[in-house]
Amino acid sequence: MFNKIKQVIAAFKEASTAALVGTDEMDENKYRRLSGKTRDLTPMKQAAARSQAIYLWQRNPLARRLIEIILDFCLGTDFQIRLEVAKDDEVANKNAQDVWDKFANDPLNDFYSRLYLIVLEQYLTGELLLPVTKNPVNGRVLLGYIDSALIDSVKVDATGFQTESVVVHDMIEVTKTRTINVIRYDTDPKSATFEKLIGDAFFFQNNKLLNQSRGYSYLTEIADWLDFLDQFLFNSLEHSAFANAWFYDCKMIGATDEQLKKKKDEMVPPKPGSVKLHNEKVEWNVITPNLNASDTSTQARLFKNFILAAKGFPEHWFAEGGETNRSTAQEMGTPTFRMLKNMQNQMRAIVKPIVQYVMQSSPDFKLTKDQKLEININMFDFERNDASKLGLGFGQLITALAVARDSNWLTDEKAKEVVDGLLSRFGSESDLSVSVEEIAQANALTQAKGIYKPGLTPPAITKPGNGKTVPAMDNNLFPNV
Repeated sequence: MFNKIKQVIAAFKEASTAALVGTDEMDENKYRRLSGKTRDLTPMKQAAARSQAIYLWQRNPLARRLIEIILDFCLGTDFQIRLEVAKDDEVANKNAQDVWDKFANDPLNDFYSRLYLIVLEQYLTGELLLPVTKNPVNGRVLLGYIDSALIDSVKVDATGFQTESVVVHDMIEVTKTRTINVIRYDTDPKSATFEKLIGDAFFFQNNKLLNQSRGYSYLTEIADWLDFLDQFLFNSLEHSAFANAWFYDCKMIGATDEQLKKKKDEMVPPKPGSVKLHNEKVEWNVITPNLNASDTSTQARLFKNFILAAKGFPEHWFAEGGETNRSTAQEMGTPTFRMLKNMQNQMRAIVKPIVQYVMQSSPDFKLTKDQKLEININMFDFERNDASKLGLGFGQLITALAVARDSNWLTDEKAKEVVDGLLSRFGSESDLSVSVEEIAQANALTQAKGIYKPGLTPPAITKPGNGKTVPAMDNNLFPNV
């Protein structure tokens, strides 16, 4: 309590002793709010940072590509939302998926088409406010949008982690404000909506610290550098235009000012390939400027790489592959892929609560005690290109384990432990409770029944219908093919 009082007094002293001219309402945006976080920007700087980010995205090609490349990897054609409530109940799973698809394909929501713009808004402005409207009869949910420029302030709860409400200005009468309750989990055990999502709007933020109430653009820290690179390239282009300029110089020895003026009015610049006749009193030359300027490509690359490094991208992703080969390119891509995976998790954090809210609002979706809603948000898999390498390595490992087991270098239990660990890294979990003895008994039973076992030469079979016996090498278990 005393610490809070000290913070209020310190904030009041700072506001009362600020070196500002005038105390009228026109100066209010120069002061920090007493109720705001000390690390937040002033409202004027917050609006300036947001406007600058949008301007750069619209006018600066590099700024636009930095954001688009993230959205392409995270939201491209691989993006899917799949719901599951029970592994062995296809009817229940289909019912859950149908409820979500009904919302996503609603013409007023058009979720998959608008998701790109939704995420783009958050990365550009740092804040995303999406009000919802729910029909109390049929549970239909409509997703809206409020411009982040209309946000006046943000109120957090006592923990400082969750946002309680957002104060926004009216679009027409900007002096009027209204408070919107942010959708979050109900933590009151006595409430009828305990552990469910309640509120009027989704509110997402990024690029902020825990003790900041406002979010900031993905381009905030590199905005000045992007603008500087933009100016540098324009200046280089203007310099190039001057460096490539040329003009004719005609020297007339002994001519008076009147003769020069008359000759100037009569003279026509010679055309390419034409012949110009003159005596020893006239000299013709072509003059080009010598600005003595060094090559600017090195400086441009330096500035661009500084920006790319700040965002974790290698230069060969942005038209600079001259000093990169395939081996170095693959190694330099690892940090970028990890960064993009983190971006994917941030986007999942946006989509998942929206899906949960839609499902809990629908009267057509109810979970039993044995069911649990699992939301699988599939995005681009950065490791799928290594499938061939992983498969080759897996085969070599199995061969090596078999040799080691036959040589008594390790036990069957240890070999199975290694294989189980490798499968878990591939995203496939094996049954760890099954022992080596149980596997050996199952293999013996399989061989006793004459069932084909991988690794053994399959017996000759008789195709149904024609009665012909086919050798093992020509076996075709699909006679219609």
